[in-house]
Amino acid sequence: MSESTRWLKPEMIALDASSVLFTIHGDGVKDVEPIEMGELSRVFRYTFDAKRYVVQFRASDESFRKADVVHRLFGTVLPVPRVVARGDSSGLKYCITELIEGVPASSVVKSGDEPVVAEIVEFLIRKNAIAIAPERGFGGISSDGTAPDASWSNALRSVFREPTAGAYENWTELFATGALDRPLFSDGLAAMSELLNRAPAQPYLVHGDFHLGNMIVDGERVNGIVDWEFAMYGDFVFDVATMEFWNPALGFAARVLERVRLAGEDPPHFADRITCYKMYGALVDMRFFAHRGERRKYESVRRKLIELLGSA
Repeated sequence: MSESTRWLKPEMIALDASSVLFTIHGDGVKDVEPIEMGELSRVFRYTFDAKRYVVQFRASDESFRKADVVHRLFGTVLPVPRVVARGDSSGLKYCITELIEGVPASSVVKSGDEPVVAEIVEFLIRKNAIAIAPERGFGGISSDGTAPDASWSNALRSVFREPTAGAYENWTELFATGALDRPLFSDGLAAMSELLNRAPAQPYLVHGDFHLGNMIVDGERVNGIVDWEFAMYGDFVFDVATMEFWNPALGFAARVLERVRLAGEDPPHFADRITCYKMYGALVDMRFFAHRGERRKYESVRRKLIELLGSA
C-alpha cells in the first residue's frame, strides 16, 4: 500500500457497502446507511439477522486491530463495541462491530451544563479506575496488551522522531515543501517537551481521541465510546485536554478537576499538563492536515498552536 493511499478516505456509497456485506453475510443484509464520522474511514450501519451492526472501511487495518484488543482487554468494564469480524475486500480493510444505539454527543450537546456531560465526566473517572501496571509500558497498546515505551514522555516524543516508519514515514519533507511551518512546529515541540516533564509516572488507560464525536449517547446516558484507534497507556489528563481542545465551550477540564478533588485528590501540574497535551494535539493535527493538503483545517490548527504558545 502506498503512503498516499493510506491517507485517503475510501470512496464508497451504500450500494458498494451492501455488495461487500453480501459477500460476508450472504442474503439478509438490510437498511445499509452511511454514518459520517472519521477522517480516514467510510462507515455504515446496517441490519442482519435482526441485529444492528456498524461496518468501517479504510485503507489500513491498524485501528481495527486496536479496537479488537481494547474490547478484549476492557470490554467487560467499559462500553466498548464488540468486534464481530475483520477482513479484506478488494484491497480495503473492513471491521464489523455491534451497533451502540444512540447518537454522537456532538449532535446534541450544546453546553457543559447538560446532564450528559456530567455522565461523560463519570465515564472518565470510571476509566481511570482501571489499574494499569507500569510494567505494561507506555504509549500505543499492542495486540498483546502491552505498550512499547518505558515512559509516557518517551511515548509522546517518539511520535515526532525521524525517520518514522509507517503512516508518517519521511514526514519531515513537509518542511522542505513549505507545507508545514518549521519554526512554529519547532517552537511548539520544544514547549510541549518541556511541559511533558511534569507528567506523573502512573499510567492510565487513555482513549487518545476523546471528544464528543466519539461519545454515543441516548438522552442523559452514555451508551458507548467508539473509535479507540489511538488507545494508549499514559496520563489520563491527555483525554481531558483532547476534549478541551475540540470542545472548549464545555469547560470540561474544570468539571473533571472539581470531580477529582471531591474524591480527595489534587492532580499536580494539572493546567500545565492540559496545555502540554493540547500542544501535542495541535502538532499531530498540523502534520496530518499538511500531509493531506487540507489547508483550511491546517490553518485552523496552526492558529490554535500559536494561541497555546502565547498563553504558555
